[in-house]
Amino acid sequence: MINRRSFLGAFLKLLFFFTIIMTPLKTFKILQYKNKFNKNFEKFISKYILSLKNNYNIVEFGSYYIILNNYKPVIAINETAYFIWKNLKKTRVNSIINKIINNYDVSYAQAKKDVLNTIFIFYKLSFIELNI
Repeated sequence: MINRRSFLGAFLKLLFFFTIIMTPLKTFKILQYKNKFNKNFEKFISKYILSLKNNYNIVEFGSYYIILNNYKPVIAINETAYFIWKNLKKTRVNSIINKIINNYDVSYAQAKKDVLNTIFIFYKLSFIELNI
């Protein structure tokens, strides 16, 4: 009989494998988005209250987190991006930047850059909703 724990471990390893192997194009697109936001995006996004769309789930896998859409892996993110993800509940960009500064040892400029990069990627992948 298969042990539930070993089955879950094998399933998560397989899920991670397919996330890495089956989504290279998505990863390539994300690398293209990296550092592509500009002052116009910053100005645009700061007008809105941000929140997550409901059809996404997240699973922890080692030191990464996998975002799932209808149980299909979309992207693997790190701890900082996960922290931003958790705080995207009817909030503004400046609020998330302040939370990053309070929880991590980073400067305002670095926190702002990291938050805007992450939100830009989330925005391009349609993870977030914009509300006025």
